[in-house]
Formats: sequence, structure tokens, C-alpha cells
Amino acid sequence: MKTIRSLLGRLARSRRGNVAQIIAVAAPVLLTAAGVSVDLLVQLNFAKRVQAASDAAALAATAAMQGGTSQAAAQQIGQVAFNANAPSDAPTDGKVSIQTGNYASTLTALVRYQGAVPTYFSSLVGLSTMPVDVTSKAQAGTAASNGVNSYAGIGTMWGDPYIEGADGVFHDMMCTSAPPGSWYNALSDSGIEVNIQCTPLAATPAFQVISGFSIILNGHTIYYTAPQPISQNGQWVYPSIWWGQVTIDGVYYPATVGNWSYLGGAVVANITDVNGFGSMYLGDNHIVITTPHYTISTTFSYQGMAAGNFTITANGAGACGVPGGILGGLLAGSFDSITNDYLVATPTTTTYQYRWKQCAASASAMNPTLVQ
Repeated sequence: MKTIRSLLGRLARSRRGNVAQIIAVAAPVLLTAAGVSVDLLVQLNFAKRVQAASDAAALAATAAMQGGTSQAAAQQIGQVAFNANAPSDAPTDGKVSIQTGNYASTLTALVRYQGAVPTYFSSLVGLSTMPVDVTSKAQAGTAASNGVNSYAGIGTMWGDPYIEGADGVFHDMMCTSAPPGSWYNALSDSGIEVNIQCTPLAATPAFQVISGFSIILNGHTIYYTAPQPISQNGQWVYPSIWWGQVTIDGVYYPATVGNWSYLGGAVVANITDVNGFGSMYLGDNHIVITTPHYTISTTFSYQGMAAGNFTITANGAGACGVPGGILGGLLAGSFDSITNDYLVATPTTTTYQYRWKQCAASASAMNPTLVQ
């Protein structure tokens, strides 16, 4: 025991020996970490080059379809473009899938590469390869896009709130699954974006109603809301001013009795009362927005509360692609019933995936563009 204590004492006093032993133990770990870092850089560089090849393939395939090539031939053209731009071992060592489609006058090519890059140093820790998985999606318009009358139907949202789409099925919007005051996209299509806000009822916070509308129409922003009653000393106090006020591009237009037209008749406010009806909101005031393919009629009416109700009527919609948003998805048969999928960050957020900002008078001018 004395001998062991003596050895430990000498080891503790010999700092030079301790450092040497620590370095001897740590060196393999440090070298391995440095080697893994080198492998990660190689993987990153490989993935960037494969991503560029995947993007080129998606664009080439959509351009080919737009030029009249069949989908099968377009897939082959996409493969050639991928091979020409990818690292030399990517076409042989990985799996390349190219899917094409032509739906609602929108051409789509989806390219995915799944492969791996060999490692040089990571094999020391059991990693002989590192995975590489990239995806590209491109879209373009067809020559028949101009004047397409793809979608027609009616959708409504009301109450706390309920949804009835063009399919005639009732859906519960479930605003309470997101934080109070959240905004959702109700419609996204060529030249128009309709976002709505959900706010808890003062009397029953577990329920939420539509409290505001933010509508982007050909670059103009239209916003309106309704004042909510508040509870004071156990009694509901209703606002003295009825709703009907509109803000357009930052300019406030107060609620005034009469019929008012804005933006060349695209927005019409029909105001019959500015004093309210005590405990009953009867929804006498209406704001109607009209576009070449949509009519949006909005009001606020709910017993004891101001809850937004609106109806969207579509005729010949979707000229530049598939309509999006809650009611747009129901119109196009693509609504997934998950309300939070339609959350938007701000009242003026535009849902880029539906490409309405790039939509020209004729969608045939919608050149192949990467959307993913």
C-alpha cells in the first residue's frame, strides 16, 4: 500500500508526465474529430453539387413539358440534365427519381436524389458513408392556361368558426389549436390573398371567432375588423360605433351610412347602421370584394358578439394553378382538414407556393421556376 501511495505521489508531482499522458490519451479523439469534420465538409460540398444538378433536372423537365414534350420524355430529359451537372459518382451510386405532372394547367417536376458519400476518417467510429438526400420542385404554366375555367363553387365560414366548402361538407376550423390572435390563409390564388384572424370570445375564451380580415388584392392591402364587446362589472358593454370601417393601403375610411366604392369598384361597402343594435349584432353592414374569378361577401353577425362571416363564390378560378388556402383547398379538393397547416405569420403574408405573385395575364408566360 505504501508503494502505491508513493507512485501516485510522484505522478501527481510530475506535471510534465501528466501532460504527456493526457495528450497520449486525447490525441486519437482529437484526430478522429478533425477527420469527421473533413468528412462533413466533403459531404456538404457533394450535397451542394447534387442539389444544383437536381434543380437543373427539375427545370429541364418542366421546360420540356411546356414545349410540348410528353411526361415520359421530359423525365428522360431531366435525367440527362441531372447527370450532366452532378458529381461523377452521383448518377451511379445514388437513386434519382423524377416525377412529372400536369394538373389544373400547372406543370410540375419533382426530383429527388438519395445516395451517400464515402468517408475517409469517420470509418474509425463506424461511419463508412454519410447520407445525401436532396429534393427539387419546379413548376410552369401550360400553353392552355390562358382562360382556363377550372374551378367553380361556393365556400363559407362563420360562427366559432365552421367551414362549408364547395364539397358541401361541414368542417370545424379549430382556431383554438393555435395561439389567440393567429392569422390563417383562407384563399390564395391569382392576384388575391385572403387572410383571417381568430380571437377568443370574451364570454367564452374556449371559443374563437373570426375577428378580422386582411385581403391583398393585386398589390393593395385591405383590412377591416369589428369592435368586440367587453365585460364591465358583470355587464356587457357594446361599442358605440358599429363596424364597417375599412383601411386600404394604410388609409382609414370610417364607417358612414351609404354605399361606398373603393379601388375602382373592386371593394364596395354597404353601410346601413353605425350605432349597433345593443346586444344583437345583426350584420346589416356588408363589404364585398369582386375580382374576375371571385366574389367575397363579408359581414359580422353573432348574438352578443362580433363574429366575422364570409362567403366566397368562385367562377373560373385557378387560371394560374391550384387555388390554395382553407376555402381554396376545398374548392380544389386539396383541403387536408389540419387548420394549423394554413397558419400565416402576419396579416399580409402571401403563400408563395401558389405563385399568385408571379401569375401573368396568361399563365403560359409562367416560365419554369423552382418552388422547392
